[in-house]
Formats: sequence, C-alpha cells, structure tokens
Amino acid sequence: MRTVQETIRSLDKEELAQAYALIYPKKIEPFYEEEDVDGETCGEIKKWTRNRIYELIDLVCGLETRKSADGRDGIIFGYPYPIGEYYGENMLQELVYVDELLRQEESATAYSYKLSDWEEVLGWRVADTKFTQRNRCKIMALALYEMTWFGYTPEDVRSAREEMFAEVEELERKAEEENGKSNDKAEPKIEQGSKKASPFQERMTPETLLRRQYEEAKFVYSMFLRSREIYKILEGLPRRQKGKKAKR
Repeated sequence: MRTVQETIRSLDKEELAQAYALIYPKKIEPFYEEEDVDGETCGEIKKWTRNRIYELIDLVCGLETRKSADGRDGIIFGYPYPIGEYYGENMLQELVYVDELLRQEESATAYSYKLSDWEEVLGWRVADTKFTQRNRCKIMALALYEMTWFGYTPEDVRSAREEMFAEVEELERKAEEENGKSNDKAEPKIEQGSKKASPFQERMTPETLLRRQYEEAKFVYSMFLRSREIYKILEGLPRRQKGKKAKR
C-alpha cells in the first residue's frame, strides 16, 4: 500500500485542488483576507484561491514523513454512503489502525486526525481496495480537508492542539473544584413511582416512526458497506493468530 503522501503525489494537482474546493466551498475562505481580494472579480478570486490550494498541496508533498509517536500503523480508506448528505458525495473516509483491525475486524474504531501532526498522517497508508483506489482523489481531498480543519500549516495545527489541550485541562480543573463543592451538599431523594411517557413518545406518529425506521435502516446499511471494505483491507494484511507470529 502507498502512503498518504505517495498517493497525493501520484494525483493530478488540478483535479485534487478542485476536489478539495468542492468538499465545502466555505472552507476556502481562510485562504485569503478580505483586503487581498477587494475589488477583484469572481474569476480572479477563484484563480487566486486555486493557486493557494496548489501551495498547500506542494507543502504536503514536500514534508518529511515519520512514523506515529505511538508506533501504530494507520490506514485510510473510503466506503460508499447510501444517501449522501456528506462531503464526499455519498462517500465517507476513515482512519483505522492495523492492530485494531487484526483484533476487532469490522468493529475497529474509526479515529479523527484533525489535530494529528501532518508528518505522521502523511506516513499512514491508503487502502488498496478497488473502491478506495477508484476514488482516491476524492478520498485524499477528504483527508486534506480533515488535516486542515484547524489550520493550513503543520505549525497551525500544533498550535491549535496546544491551545485545545490547555483549555481541556482548565475545564477539568474547574469541574473537579465544582464536584468537590457539590459533594458537600446532600443529594436530593428520588421519588419512586411509575414513569410518565415523555412528550416525544406522546407525539410519536406513524410518519415519525417510519422516519426513525428509515434512519436505522440507513445506518445498518452504511455499516454493512463499511464492514465490506474492512474485510477487503484485511485480505491484504498478514493475519495474526493468538499466541503466534503473523504469517509470512
């Protein structure tokens, strides 16, 4: 399997730039300040923005990749989504880790990598399944979209991560203080008795019930499509048996 960076390098830059811009048009706004395009025509703004996306792709292609700090091997893959409403035009992309795939198979967790170091992301691999390879331009555009969620350089992302972790630590500290205060107070007694139907249950109609069943069926089908792709990925990986080394 190729790495994410190798896959991006193999793509046509213009096609990848267009796929990236189409994911969510508002995402390209941070590429320029209002004064940069003041008085420019729409065509000139579009050209200027496209060139900035080219710069982003060149930056990504020129970085030196490295293994993840935790030593885990990630795989990015795509799978079809039945109804749309998602950035990839009826397609989702996910990151899974090889060790979890081998243990948990279709139950392996999908991870976000919005705050991950780009050098590590670019060193992960791209699945060799037919679906992922056939749609690798859109899937790599989705990967770039996730990588640039908090900024357009590795430094931007690292800075955002540090700020977020600092905020989380502060919130946890305040929560601990509040819990300490609340523990000093007597807990209110809960009266026993029959449960009253919630307003939502009372308003349930055949139409809303059918809608719920539809959403549940859509989710089940999307999980089936995901599982199908995961098993195709597993076919190309060395299988590890309990207590034995991976087969060669």
